[in-house]
Amino acid sequence: VKKPSGTIVENTDFWSGSNLESPVNEFADGMSAAGLTVFTGSGGFGNYSFDSCSDWSSTGSAGSYGSTDAVNFDWIDLGFATCNTTRHWYCIGPGN
Repeated sequence: VKKPSGTIVENTDFWSGSNLESPVNEFADGMSAAGLTVFTGSGGFGNYSFDSCSDWSSTGSAGSYGSTDAVNFDWIDLGFATCNTTRHWYCIGPGN
């Protein structure tokens, strides 16, 4: 998995629970996304979290979130926030 700039985030099993090689802290255009929190709906191993704002359909519940600065579990599972809070999302897909 690489960032838009080409920097490697993870070379092996993305969901293994080991630390990432670098944080997921770039927007799709390559600009810095450092210091942000992102809704994930995931646990530390990429498993589904029941804290997903009622499958992203409600502002009245809680959602799990991560930090764009983290390389440990916190990148995807830092905590929980109310769903009426504005946060970014990660976009992970196949590369070129």
